[in-house]
Amino acid sequence: MFLIFCADIFRLKYVTSMQGYKFAAETLEMFLLSTVDAALALQNALVAAESLSLGTVPVGSIRNDPTAVADELGLPQGVYAVAGLAIGYEREGVRRGLKPRLPEQVTVHNETYSTTNLDKCLNEYDQTMISRRTYDGRRVSLAGEPEKHGMEYGWCEHTARRCTTCQRR
Repeated sequence: MFLIFCADIFRLKYVTSMQGYKFAAETLEMFLLSTVDAALALQNALVAAESLSLGTVPVGSIRNDPTAVADELGLPQGVYAVAGLAIGYEREGVRRGLKPRLPEQVTVHNETYSTTNLDKCLNEYDQTMISRRTYDGRRVSLAGEPEKHGMEYGWCEHTARRCTTCQRR
């Protein structure tokens, strides 16, 4: 099963108009609120499915072509796909265990934000992802830049490429 979780501002605009008011909530707060609501619904579905011993995979790439997704699903203006969730039975021997997450030292902060050990933790995580071959066949290419053969391609390189539209400095 593949579920797509959508943020829905259309419904809020509709209700506001239906009640005779002018919608005035075109704000970052409304965008975040609707997006977070969709993400929380996805998380609840994921937890429920996994409690039934089903495998799940959140799919953020559903946002790669929002217009095509909106067209396919017939979404009105103000409704957008936040993420997908694949749910099913795992095939024996296919999964290489749960994907490791970034270490808590770089994601959980006490009292103040800390970059202590950031480089060390990112390097260790990168090596874990490289050794697991997590990004084999999933490399992000940069336009106009030839592939670097022999370069270790881990989380840091993958993430940096996903966050850029320009060449390296």
